[in-house]
Amino acid sequence: MKAYVEQRITWLLAFLLLASTPLFAQNLALGKPAIASSAVQAASNAFDGNSGTRWESSASDPQYIIVDLGAVQSIDRIRLSWETALGKNFTLDISAVTAAPSDASWTNVVGGTWATAVTVTNNASTTNDYPNLGKTGRYVRMRGTARGTGYGYSLFEFAIYPYDPNPNLALGKTATASPSPIQAVANAFDGSGTTRWESAYTDAQYITVDLGAVQTIDRIRLTWEAALGKDFTLDISNDGMTWTTAATVTGNTSTSNEYPNLGKTGRYVRMNGTARGTAYGYSLYEFEVFAASNNA
Repeated sequence: MKAYVEQRITWLLAFLLLASTPLFAQNLALGKPAIASSAVQAASNAFDGNSGTRWESSASDPQYIIVDLGAVQSIDRIRLSWETALGKNFTLDISAVTAAPSDASWTNVVGGTWATAVTVTNNASTTNDYPNLGKTGRYVRMRGTARGTGYGYSLFEFAIYPYDPNPNLALGKTATASPSPIQAVANAFDGSGTTRWESAYTDAQYITVDLGAVQTIDRIRLTWEAALGKDFTLDISNDGMTWTTAATVTGNTSTSNEYPNLGKTGRYVRMNGTARGTAYGYSLYEFEVFAASNNA
């Protein structure tokens, strides 16, 4: 019993450390003040980092939600995570105003000059990622002009990121894994430190990500739950059929693995497990792929 309790405590401490560690560039909008045209559920819910809460507008068009980043910031990427009641047509806009809100209604901001960074029509996805924006500003707005359902606009998270010189190439990309996973393969590529892919409870399991095109691959980072991979290879392919091994790992006991200076190219990257570190399945919080070994 004592050994069991000690093991569980170790696992819990590892999880808490992971959850407090950012896996990619800082979300500039996290916890920042926000205002919306209407709020069936609070605007602040879209900026609290909690995927279980959401902003919901009234069931009419148009609607907007605005976040104050607190100061002028570099804005290179915006990520929207919708509930099923998504925005069909909308713009992502950046305000010319740099001063603090003039009053509780943010009159100077709402009625100020806006520049459109992205125009979206006929969106049907609940996850939208808009990279390489190259903008600066203090206030960022989603202005919806057509809803995708009869309900109001409903956003779980509205995240904003600065320029990242070495982004995670695998973030949000399509992935596959061995049959009968216990938890979804997409969880290993969602940028969250609290969701995970978990395989069936047998050896010889794999997880593969499609980067979308052939890319330079110089560093791979694996963030495991306590149910880590003991023996595995990291493999790269241009076509998903013929594989080249970039790293061979035996006797791993760490929940955080970093493999730099790989000097490879490819479209598909695979973790091919041959021996688990526990009796449970392989369990990965994040599987990250980078073009360079610096700028972690």
